Amino acid sequence: MRNFPRSLKRPHPRARRFRDDTEGAGGMMEELPAFTVVVIALSVFITATYNATISFGEMTNATSLGEDASSYLRAFRSYENVLERGRYTQEPLTGQFDPAKLDCLDPAALRRDLNPRHPFNVTVEDAIANVTWSFGERPPSDPATPRVQESTAAVIALYGGERHPAVLSVVMW
Repeated sequence: MRNFPRSLKRPHPRARRFRDDTEGAGGMMEELPAFTVVVIALSVFITATYNATISFGEMTNATSLGEDASSYLRAFRSYENVLERGRYTQEPLTGQFDPAKLDCLDPAALRRDLNPRHPFNVTVEDAIANVTWSFGERPPSDPATPRVQESTAAVIALYGGERHPAVLSVVMW
């Protein structure tokens, strides 16, 4: 019998199985676990990317909302239509509010003059007399709605020269 090179020998009469293959040829059953790992890894990556994008968007929106609320709070503190010395004075007293002007303040004029970019609610609370002035819309009751609240100290200037401490709050959503 002649010695043929191994590649020319006849195959064994019994068929070889994939797992017995010594030549490196694999079948579909060996590729399925690798394909499953790739699919799971891609799914995890896409889900993580989506969640990170959503979180970043919410964080950016909350930061923008906080900056707008803070700037609106400063604008209301220096809004001459509610300040003690009145309108068109050279030195308005920032944060010292006249209660009579707060009583007569038109919410439409407030919105027009200060031009907020988001829905808002401004509240001035007199700490001694327990009087509250509120302007704007009522905040939504849905807890899922992102909202920001900024507060600062203020003064209610009464006519006899008396001063009451107050809290000025702005809520934006």
